[in-house]
Amino acid sequence: MSALEGEPTLPPSSLNQMGGRAIDEETPLLQTGQVSPSKAGGIIPSLASVWYTLPFLRTSAVTLRNGVRNHKLLAVPLTLFVGWLIVVICVVVFKGPQVFDESSYVHISGVEVSNITDTGLLVNVQGMISIDYGKLGWFLRSIFIPLTMLLGELTIQTNEKGVELFVNLPEYDDENFYHPVSCLLPPLTIDFTQGSINSFHIPIQVEINPYDTSKVYSQYLALRDVSRLQDIEISAVFNSRFYVSKSVPLGTYSVKEKRQITIPSNTESGLFDYTLKSYNVSIEGESIQSAVEVGLKSLSVPVNTYVGKIDWDVYSAGCLNNIIYTASITTEEVQFKNGEPTIIRASLSVPRFDKSLERHCPDGLSPINRSLKKFLESSTNVFVSARVNSEANANLPKWLYLIITNIFQPISLSKKAFTRAHHKPLNYDLSSASIMVANDAKILPELSAQFELILDLPVPNYKNQLFNLKKVLGDLCIVYKNEIVLKIYLHSWQQTETYSEIIDLFVQGAMIDIVNDHLTAELVKKFLDGDKFETIVKAKMDMDLVTPVSTKIFQQVEYESNITIHGIKHSIDDVEIKLHDLIYITSSTSTNLRLFVNMMVTNPFIVSAGIQFVNMKIAYNDTIVGNIEISDTVLLADNSTELTTILRLDSSSDKSQQALEELLSRYISGKKPEIIITGHNDSCKSAHIANILSELSLPFTVPSFHNDGNNGFILGTIFHVMSSEVQITAYNPVNNEPALIKINSAKVFSKDIEVANVNTPTQITLPPGVSTTRRIAITIEPGAAELLRKSINGNLTLQTIANFDFSIEDFSLNLDYEGEGVDSQIRL
Repeated sequence: MSALEGEPTLPPSSLNQMGGRAIDEETPLLQTGQVSPSKAGGIIPSLASVWYTLPFLRTSAVTLRNGVRNHKLLAVPLTLFVGWLIVVICVVVFKGPQVFDESSYVHISGVEVSNITDTGLLVNVQGMISIDYGKLGWFLRSIFIPLTMLLGELTIQTNEKGVELFVNLPEYDDENFYHPVSCLLPPLTIDFTQGSINSFHIPIQVEINPYDTSKVYSQYLALRDVSRLQDIEISAVFNSRFYVSKSVPLGTYSVKEKRQITIPSNTESGLFDYTLKSYNVSIEGESIQSAVEVGLKSLSVPVNTYVGKIDWDVYSAGCLNNIIYTASITTEEVQFKNGEPTIIRASLSVPRFDKSLERHCPDGLSPINRSLKKFLESSTNVFVSARVNSEANANLPKWLYLIITNIFQPISLSKKAFTRAHHKPLNYDLSSASIMVANDAKILPELSAQFELILDLPVPNYKNQLFNLKKVLGDLCIVYKNEIVLKIYLHSWQQTETYSEIIDLFVQGAMIDIVNDHLTAELVKKFLDGDKFETIVKAKMDMDLVTPVSTKIFQQVEYESNITIHGIKHSIDDVEIKLHDLIYITSSTSTNLRLFVNMMVTNPFIVSAGIQFVNMKIAYNDTIVGNIEISDTVLLADNSTELTTILRLDSSSDKSQQALEELLSRYISGKKPEIIITGHNDSCKSAHIANILSELSLPFTVPSFHNDGNNGFILGTIFHVMSSEVQITAYNPVNNEPALIKINSAKVFSKDIEVANVNTPTQITLPPGVSTTRRIAITIEPGAAELLRKSINGNLTLQTIANFDFSIEDFSLNLDYEGEGVDSQIRL
């Protein structure tokens, strides 16, 4: 039974007409067990050659006898000469062909198939025959070198059988041989005076036995497909007659060559290395029509001939090691030219599928389902055979017709070939997405998502004529650096809409498993940084697919594609945050200030995020100064969301207090300091998400407070010139607790002129919200008197440098303020 799944068996009646004989003593496959290469068979001198030498030997013997009887002086030399002559004749008769075989060297420099004939192929062979007597012993050289110089020329002419090739296939327990090819050779003359034929160019007629050739080729395909090493035994029989000077027959000789070759292990079933140049698709009723252009690389043997139009039938593998008709192909006339790639143009017609192609096999998949699955994974095989009842095929030579109608040639259909021929990659556009980050993986999946993905397919599908994908179900995984990073599970049918070559996929309730924390964190960083990176998406899906030739839910279809992911177009700083106010939490301590932060966040991204619980650390100047906690929050894509977070400021160490004081000093001075938001091992209860967050460091500019259109903390001042006092209008964002300010020192400038200062420590209280302080005593500098006098009942823009202690309940910090552009009213 053939090892190729679905490979047909050739009709026994055809195979038994010629060839397929069992080996016996009369066949050329004798001397079993010999190792390649070896010589087999006999070298038998012709009876005519022996008969011609007998009179000469008899005359020489009589002459020798008479000389001895008559006591002639020449008897002894004559005896020696006759003895030597007898030895030479015996060596020539019995060793001549073997000497020629051992000392001759045939070099084939060129082979070209020049024509397809009614009986086979016409092959032009170029080469050279050299004679190397160095391979002989001194005795044989002493005999044959003079003789060949005297002979001059030797003509080799094969008999009517020529060279016959026999093949023994490892198919059955007993040996069987087939006789696929015979070669008829023209006479070939060797000129011994020159020692070689420097350049012969002879036509060889190769006669092909179609029945044995079909069997040998089919078995060859089977041996390649089963991916195991097999030995095939090949014998060649060379029957020839030697002539001296083109007239005197030297004898008829038979030489047998026996070799063993090993079929290499190979899982590819396709014979030819082809490239799909182009194809187009059209729909006619319930059939798919396509014009295809295929390029064949130059063949290993030069071919310069013409092959006419051929009609083919295409078969797919069925459930039970059978094949099922699937489509028909007509290849146009093809001209093969030596060393040049060959273009084959064909028309393909796929009718509505036979029901047996859609019927489920024992493994739960239908044959067409299995073929699509293999194609999307990498490639699938179909089988082609020439149509028996075809007017075009009837014009072919009979032997070629018998072979191509009896062989089911496997052809590999590659996914890469089809996508490459369309000159278009698989593109995508993430229209919208929503991700839910769970706090505890024991209760909910770590990540869940819904998204809309628009796929731009690399196949032609004008007006959904080729296919319409309605819904999908299955699993996907993201591969990066040869590692699986994420797995995505679609546990329910997901709706899709097909618009020609675009598929709009709506996914609801996708569950996401984090497989590799480190690589996931790397991808998130690249995505947030706006970088472009390559990943591999592997999918195993069930698909509800409608085509003109089939309406079917295809199961376990696997697909793999390289996907280029582009990072976000916006940076984190593009997330607009407006701080409203703060709420003091009574659990604060002297070293840990805890606040609720009310804010509005505008998300510019197309991705919505739902967060159950996340805690992130806040770092400034490489020092942790606190943390921020977000819980039960949904940030809508391209929308504004009101939310409340918990902010903790930590001054428990000298380093953290110093960094926190510097951060807040710059912040209240309007410097817009940058902090780093980073995760840690306790960012959430999900270990995977916590590990990912711990590898993320997000630079973030501290947002400003926006209250009734006023920005900053010191909103204005009022100078009372006569009493040398000042009142400050300030904003306290903590809406449930007053702030205690102790001014240690302060100076006010107008450009380079010092206007006033505070040298006496002064304590004031700022209630929640916007308020104006009591009058604070100041010292007006003498050089500013004229400036203030001119500005009475007007305004001045002043700069302030101050140092003060800031306290809320037991929490206290020493801050520096450097404010510019504060509007000050000057009063008398």
